[in-house]
Amino acid sequence: MKGPVTDALAFAAARGRLAASAQMPGVGSRARRRVRRLRRGYAWASAAGGAALLCIVLLLQPSADPVDAPVADRVIAPPPPISASSDLGDVGARTIASSGAERQAALSCAAAASPGTVQACDAVWVGDAPLIDVSDTSLAVGPDGDVQVTWHVRNVAAGALKLDLSRVTVAVVDGDSVPSPTPPSDPGATAPDVVATAGSSWWASPTARYAFGGDAARVETLSRGGALSGVATLPAGSVAPAGRPRVLIQIALAGESDGGRRTVLEGTTAPLSSIETTAVLLDSAEPRTASDLALGRLGALVCDATGSADDRVPDRWGTDYLWTPTCDPIWLAGDLLADVVVRSDLDRSPYTRVVRWSAVNASSETLTVDLGATTAVLELSPSVEPHESRLWASSGDGIARIDTLWRSTARRTAAVRGPGSQLVQIAPGETVAGSAAFHFPASTQAEAWGERLERTTPVVHLVLAAAGVGHDALVLELVPG
Repeated sequence: MKGPVTDALAFAAARGRLAASAQMPGVGSRARRRVRRLRRGYAWASAAGGAALLCIVLLLQPSADPVDAPVADRVIAPPPPISASSDLGDVGARTIASSGAERQAALSCAAAASPGTVQACDAVWVGDAPLIDVSDTSLAVGPDGDVQVTWHVRNVAAGALKLDLSRVTVAVVDGDSVPSPTPPSDPGATAPDVVATAGSSWWASPTARYAFGGDAARVETLSRGGALSGVATLPAGSVAPAGRPRVLIQIALAGESDGGRRTVLEGTTAPLSSIETTAVLLDSAEPRTASDLALGRLGALVCDATGSADDRVPDRWGTDYLWTPTCDPIWLAGDLLADVVVRSDLDRSPYTRVVRWSAVNASSETLTVDLGATTAVLELSPSVEPHESRLWASSGDGIARIDTLWRSTARRTAAVRGPGSQLVQIAPGETVAGSAAFHFPASTQAEAWGERLERTTPVVHLVLAAAGVGHDALVLELVPG
């Protein structure tokens, strides 16, 4: 279907070709060629009644053709940034019941709405792939009930995005699955040009969604791979105790289509586990020490998420890092996870120690976990005495090695992978699983490495993405049974 945003983003549909052409080297200089041609002219004449032969001298002339000049390298200019007036390819209708994870969720709105005015816009899919990613956005509910959203919008398009930042909406929603006759309210910008609000649904009808108008007073170009971020604060009560909140971000492309329409991009995070679930877990938790035995209980760590940069350890590849705060260890009461399996295998052929793990959601509520932050840690076995030094052998790909995670008998270190996030919802009775491999050098020290790794025990740190832990992080510890 051709929708109201007919003119938008052709190169989003040809992202692969454009990415390749942007890196294509210029045409190299051609080799010199010299061509000489001999032009020969012959003239013969004969006179009637006589045998005289007139010979006309053959004239030889070299060619005047010029030598080919070298061709300069061709410079390919980058494509213009994507805006509302670009070609977005086919625009598809979007409804409450439809899904289009491989396309970009967007709204087609009348451009006449003034800033702060709520309007109902056509819900559409645009492009052939997402243009923005908001998965690194986080939400925290403080002890007094206030809500803080740390939002991130990353450009994942094939080129730069030209954005209208005069009205960026950061909304906390719970449900967003049925139409609401009441449009969201604009409490006023909590930061320059940012609206922070809350509501149960942004659907105005099965085919239309609410959005705030903008005036294009602030237009910026976001480079490919670049990100925008900020912090928005909402008052207490914005998240219901039993709710599973998620964050909706709306940000408009600059300009208008030929039809005079405004294009607003939408990104939504996965819903978090409810405040009630985490409150029950934390209220019934018991302190844990280094000498305790598990006895079938599930261990966890409560970590201050506002820690310093000193808690970050770069991995050996230099691309990601481990967040390694010192945390309060606890035992969780009740049945949160069941059938926990953690096994590790040593393979001396490719020189790896592989950790595989799985667990079943034994609770009555859908849980949200962050698989992108999950880390498998290899601790020495038998365990050593707690000590303050943290000598990590981080190897990337979600695995690390350390003598012990215990800093003292009552304090323990977490290992959380960053900076990416991958929130996954686990319904009651469903299984969550993962694996990681620790690679050690294939050298004369390989056997020593293998013996050292055989003396380690794996523990998997799995982050429970929850709304009720405030500015703390709740890290579940999975160990072999």
